[in-house]
Amino acid sequence: MDVVMDHNPACGTSRTVPATIRDAGIEPRIVASPEAPPALPRSQLGRAGLPVRGVPPGAAATA
Repeated sequence: MDVVMDHNPACGTSRTVPATIRDAGIEPRIVASPEAPPALPRSQLGRAGLPVRGVPPGAAATA
């Protein structure tokens, strides 16, 4: 399984999630949020049934 995580070092949850993923035996690929747009296009988030709340329309990658 490939896990890509948009990471914001200022967020406490974002700092703890990589360890949780590693505890499951998966090495996440971490993308620093302030330096790159979200890893998934808004259309993929919607198809996956995930909320896009908080993702500005112009900030997400395009499909």
